[in-house]
Amino acid sequence: INQQMPKEPLPSQPSSVDDHGCTGHMHRPHIRNSRSGHSPDAEVRAMVAEYRDRRDQLCAAAATVPGFALSVPEGALYVWVDVSGTGQDGAAVAQDLLERAGIAAVPGPAFGSEYADFIRLTYASSSTLVGAASDALTKWA
Repeated sequence: INQQMPKEPLPSQPSSVDDHGCTGHMHRPHIRNSRSGHSPDAEVRAMVAEYRDRRDQLCAAAATVPGFALSVPEGALYVWVDVSGTGQDGAAVAQDLLERAGIAAVPGPAFGSEYADFIRLTYASSSTLVGAASDALTKWA
């Protein structure tokens, strides 16, 4: 996209557009959800807690697999697993997980050759799917 800079200087005070966060200003209105009566902050805290539970469940299951090494992510919706301890590379482990356990893992090489010994698992799915995948991963081990 080709954009031109305005010839006039930018205003020193935020405009009404700025007040709505359109130009990079962070403005969080203090409103309540009219249907639920909950503040957006409470809803965000609940969502963060739900994703934390999914992450912990998936990480606990992955930690039971011999040869898997992982660190618990702080702010992502996926877990990188070093599978080099299994004697297989990420592509082979991802294929085996799909065929034998029904788990779709992204092979690390999809992100570059330096990730050949990794797989990526996500917990962005529903808690039901993450629970089923965690159970299947434990049995696959």
